[in-house]
Amino acid sequence: MFSQGVMHDVTREKTAERRLREAEERYRGSSSTSRPRSTLDRPDASMESVYVSPRILGIAGVTPEQWLEDAELWLRLMDPSERDAVGASYTARGDLGMP
Repeated sequence: MFSQGVMHDVTREKTAERRLREAEERYRGSSSTSRPRSTLDRPDASMESVYVSPRILGIAGVTPEQWLEDAELWLRLMDPSERDAVGASYTARGDLGMP
């Protein structure tokens, strides 16, 4: 009887996978339990969100998918009397590279 095999040390890969899982869990935990930061936007004047918390449904009445599909949805959800000032403030922050 003859047997042949190959051994491959997967320690590094398993360690990297574990660390990635742990980092994802920390991120999910912080994004769902932290202060009311519900969106993460690009640091420019595009008004494009790159992440929207599921909490946005309870806050604004729209799903994260709806929010991400329409970069100016948040302005339309706002009181019309405040839109221009808030939009200008947001754009100015983006031009300065502020988060």
